[in-house]
Amino acid sequence: VKVEQKKAAIAKANRKIQQQQEALSDAQNQIKTRDDRIQLLQQERARSNIMTTEPCPQLQATEAALSEAQNQIKQRDDHIRRLEQRQEETAPVAKRQKVTRDFMERFLAFRSFVEILLVWKRSAYSKNHDWCLRIKRSEVVSSVLGAFMTKTGVFPLVKTTRVTFLNAQNEDEGGIDNGGLSRELFTSFFEEVQHPDHGLFESFQDGKSIIPQAGTHIMENFAAFGKVVCRCIVNDEPLGISLGPLFMDILMGMEDRRPFSTPSHALSTLEAYDPNLAFRWKKLMNDNEEAIHAAGLEPSYFSPEEDETTLVTKQTIGRYIMKGAKYKLLDSRRDCWMRIRKGFSEQIDLQHHLALFSVDELSNLVCGIDEISCTDMLENIEWPWLKGDYSESPHMLKVMRFLYDILSNEALFNARDRKNLLQFCTSLKVLPYAGLDPKISIHYSGSSDSDRLPHAQTCTRELFIPVYSTTEQLLEKLKYACDNGSFGFAQD
Repeated sequence: VKVEQKKAAIAKANRKIQQQQEALSDAQNQIKTRDDRIQLLQQERARSNIMTTEPCPQLQATEAALSEAQNQIKQRDDHIRRLEQRQEETAPVAKRQKVTRDFMERFLAFRSFVEILLVWKRSAYSKNHDWCLRIKRSEVVSSVLGAFMTKTGVFPLVKTTRVTFLNAQNEDEGGIDNGGLSRELFTSFFEEVQHPDHGLFESFQDGKSIIPQAGTHIMENFAAFGKVVCRCIVNDEPLGISLGPLFMDILMGMEDRRPFSTPSHALSTLEAYDPNLAFRWKKLMNDNEEAIHAAGLEPSYFSPEEDETTLVTKQTIGRYIMKGAKYKLLDSRRDCWMRIRKGFSEQIDLQHHLALFSVDELSNLVCGIDEISCTDMLENIEWPWLKGDYSESPHMLKVMRFLYDILSNEALFNARDRKNLLQFCTSLKVLPYAGLDPKISIHYSGSSDSDRLPHAQTCTRELFIPVYSTTEQLLEKLKYACDNGSFGFAQD
């Protein structure tokens, strides 16, 4: 049913674009007709060539018709510019919807397999036997890795987690976990695990790519990390951080083939981690024979594993670039990569099923969408009037309209504000590639006190808003609540 609803929404968007294109085509045809009429009028005026100062009724009528036609053309030009602007704004959304429709067919097949697998795996355990975790906020990474190391088998991957956070005094923070606290835990885990202080990963490109630290000896932690990744994929929860293209190939078992299969692929993979080195090597590969010979490069320049003494030539530089990129990103830390994949696929092997997706698609599926547009935010909130539901009070519907106007305005509510709102309502830092399911719902908080702040239930993805009198008042209170949600305004 959800797939059919998404298909219907895509079809509706395509029909809207088609209507705009038809309107644009009609406008262009009318302009052509006006141009022909103006040309005829100008020819008639030139033929008359009346050289007299006395007014000529025929000439005056012609000039009036010409002026009217020019005014109509100006209005039509303005209309066309508005249509083209609307079409440009809609085109990227339509393109994304087309990609999403193709992706959703494969995504649905993948999720169907996972859901059947979960039913089978969970049947071995009691229905009421959840996995309860007590986690100190100051020790999230070590606590999560330790829990996944000590809990063997498929249990930690398929059972529902119930998280209790502990404060600095080792006391329960309170709250019942119906999904929100678990999402908060794993969001915090992936955000913190890439920090170099933990000795596990090196982060590149401002956190857009990570690889295991070379020379580390904490192999058990890498296997536990692979289990955590598998658990989040199985439960359809985005990680919230970007892992990089090589990580996706590791999960699919393609690390020795796709990323380093050609010099261009090797440079593209290397660019995601070390763009400066990739730029230098690409420049070398594009140099002529004389420049490469003058550089006097030996194979060991690209990879210390190469012991040949012959100089690199134009014919061999591509091969050494592939070997060099593979050594720096894969071979020098292969043990760590293999431990991650062992933990990832030891209990539930998803390699062949993940191969349904491209690297970019899998990255979006596993990591989520970090850049949330105004359209994305609006589409992942349930607006009652879109379903014909006007059961809310007129005052609350007015506040919802205020919220819709705020989220539609980039100047009022920017990308950072949208991410804060998403985390405030769902505990997620990124948007799932297929969208939120269920979406964020908006409710009356039960108070007309304009000094009170909005609050949220992250488990059920509900946002509760008091009845504010103006858009400015709602904007101020909503931003303040989202910016300080971790201090007690978000409720679970």
